[in-house]
Amino acid sequence: VRMGIEAGLNDEDKGYKLLLRTGLYNFQRETRQNGKFGMTVQPTVGLGIVYNRLSLDYALAGFGAGGTGLYSNIISLGIGINKSEK
Repeated sequence: VRMGIEAGLNDEDKGYKLLLRTGLYNFQRETRQNGKFGMTVQPTVGLGIVYNRLSLDYALAGFGAGGTGLYSNIISLGIGINKSEK
């Protein structure tokens, strides 16, 4: 299960969008050391910039078991080849 929200600014005259994202993923029910059950969840945050056909995305995602302090930095570049010109 994944859940999240995205908010952004869109300037159609200049052809760009600025997007801010946050979310939760990797919901797991686990047995703790004391024998009781608990729930772990990993958060994510991200930023996206879209300019005409180019998009650049950055995400910081939790990695491994919750609370370990390990994170993944994910960067992606995209080119929209099927987008029509306005």
